[in-house]
Amino acid sequence: EGKRFIGVDGGGSKTSFVIIDQSNNVLATAVTKSTNINSVGNVSALSNLCQGLQQLILLSNTSKEQLGGICLGMSGSDREEMHKIHRDWTRQALGISDDFPVNVFNDALAALLRGTQGELHGIVVISGTGTIVFGHHNGVQHRALGYGPSLGDKGSGYAIANDMFIAVVKAEDKMGPETKLTQRLYDKLNFKTTLDLTGWVYADSSWERVASLYPIVADCYLEDHDEVAEEILDQNVETLFTGIRTVIKRLGFEPSETFPIVFSGGVLTHEKSVVAEKLQRKLVQHYPRGKIIYPTLSAELAAAIYAAKLSADALNS
Repeated sequence: EGKRFIGVDGGGSKTSFVIIDQSNNVLATAVTKSTNINSVGNVSALSNLCQGLQQLILLSNTSKEQLGGICLGMSGSDREEMHKIHRDWTRQALGISDDFPVNVFNDALAALLRGTQGELHGIVVISGTGTIVFGHHNGVQHRALGYGPSLGDKGSGYAIANDMFIAVVKAEDKMGPETKLTQRLYDKLNFKTTLDLTGWVYADSSWERVASLYPIVADCYLEDHDEVAEEILDQNVETLFTGIRTVIKRLGFEPSETFPIVFSGGVLTHEKSVVAEKLQRKLVQHYPRGKIIYPTLSAELAAAIYAAKLSADALNS
């Protein structure tokens, strides 16, 4: 009887679990509410993690002795103290020893594994509500961006929509060029004046709420050929490109080396993404050996496959 491996994807709103055998066959899956300590607190996060792990063991009829390794990709888990909490909780939930291999990493690394079929190598650029660039090469990892909009993150759905708000207000005050963005935004939210916009923005500035409006900018550029919309998109694409260039440089990829660049997050992966198209054009021009790929695996399955790879590497070393 071969070993079995668990992968967990702890997103902001839900957590997905999978257990696989040595041939990567899925034996069982489970879904619970969020395990992100930042968004639901310790008690709920622990309860949801335990529930999901125990469900997997039950559904797949797996004994402790059959477990070969566990990987958890957790949103909001960048710091080592967070990793330790999740490792301890996992061992507690499964009743396994303190030296059992439990690997915890953030969701950027998980997104890279989703594109590379569980190989920890290359670059991932995530542009969704927020944004981050992360890369791994020869055992070294670096990141750029990912600090939130207050600390200058551009290239995300939030940043693009927020730039639109600023452009609309400037146009209204005659401090910036006229733009078709104004009418499109007002139509979308049934606004009549800038004061309506001010009220809407300050009533609830949650990132998702703002980010959900970024398609207005893309549509305005594609359909109205609006120069202000184009400039907003170009500036945000430039930030993503600079983030990628910085990470590539810091990781020391050789000019002759081929490496994957994974596009992840709703802004880059939705159909006919103008941001993806513009970014791809720049990357092909500057990094012809960078291979742009889109994620094909679920994050939890990628984590489980990576757990199996780590186990095999440990046996071979």
